[in-house]
Amino acid sequence: MISKRQFAAIAATGLLGLAPAVASAAPPVLSNLVVEPTILMLGSGSQTINISVSASDPDGDLDQEKTKVTVKFVDKTKEKMILLDQGGGQFAGQIEINTATTQPFSVKIKAKDLAKEKAEKLTIANPRTIVQVDPQTGRQTIISNRQAGMGLPFLSLTDIVS
Repeated sequence: MISKRQFAAIAATGLLGLAPAVASAAPPVLSNLVVEPTILMLGSGSQTINISVSASDPDGDLDQEKTKVTVKFVDKTKEKMILLDQGGGQFAGQIEINTATTQPFSVKIKAKDLAKEKAEKLTIANPRTIVQVDPQTGRQTIISNRQAGMGLPFLSLTDIVS
C-alpha cells in the first residue's frame, strides 16, 4: 500500500495515466446586440424596447439565468431582467422606457458562466443628449450617445416641433 504523499507524487508525474487537472476558465462572449426600435417618440408614454444578443461560452458552462439586461436611470433607479434563451445561443427580452423625459439612461447586457467568469459587458448609454432639428420639417431628434463602440446600436427619442 502506498501513502497519500506517494500517491500524490505519482499522480503529479503522470505515472498513473492521470493528467493533472487544468482549469479551463473562459468567460462567456456577448455579440450581435440588436435593440429595436432605435427611435422612440418623446412624450408617448412607456414604450417597449426589444433586445436580443448572442451569448456563447468557449468552455460550455454558460449560466442561462445570468444573461441579463439592466437599465439604469440618472435618478439611480434600475430595471433588471433576465434575457430568455431563444435557442442557438440567442437571448432576448423586452424593457420599458418612459419617453416623458429625456433623462439619461444606460442599458447594460451582462453574462456569467457557472464558474462565475463574466463576459465583457455591452453598454448603450446616453450620458448627455444631442438635439438635432431638421430645418425643413421642424422635426427635432434627441439622440442618445452611446459609450460602447464597435457598431453597437443606440437609442434616440424623437419629437415633432411645431
